[in-house]
Amino acid sequence: LQAGDVLIVHGRPDHLERLHGSQHLQIEPSSRVGEVLPQRLLAAEGLVTQESPLVGTTLGESDLRRSHRVHVLALHSRDGDEVKDLRRHRFEAGQRLLMQGEREAIEEVARLGLVSDLRLVKAGEVEAITGGRYRLLPVRVPAGSVLVDHDLVQRRLGNAFGLPVFSSNSSLFRM
Repeated sequence: LQAGDVLIVHGRPDHLERLHGSQHLQIEPSSRVGEVLPQRLLAAEGLVTQESPLVGTTLGESDLRRSHRVHVLALHSRDGDEVKDLRRHRFEAGQRLLMQGEREAIEEVARLGLVSDLRLVKAGEVEAITGGRYRLLPVRVPAGSVLVDHDLVQRRLGNAFGLPVFSSNSSLFRM
């Protein structure tokens, strides 16, 4: 990361508010999200089948975010009820998984058989499905930040700030 890089992060509004006044990440105007993301980031819903390697695993065990580069936004049971505790819940056949990521990553998740019946979801629909609990926000790495000259893995940005980062290719977001 370099001073001036702008990253698109994903998180709950209360996590995002903690960045206000931070010397390590500074919130940018939300209009930046609308400029960049439609070209890079999609939301899709897929069905967890009986044959899916996800069945019986938790979200952490599934490694969807780190290995497959998709972020799970919501999970719904066969009955359509939202699963509340995603961290401890074990995936079951018949559940519908709402995820967000780059097109190639989402298509790879389907190609590997982790989900089937992939359906793209429009941005407005995502907010309705998640109840507005998550937002995408551009954040700038200011000069003097401890993040400068480190990569996202070294600084464990997602863990430290509770904010998954959607792209490690920061030059795409550099202003």
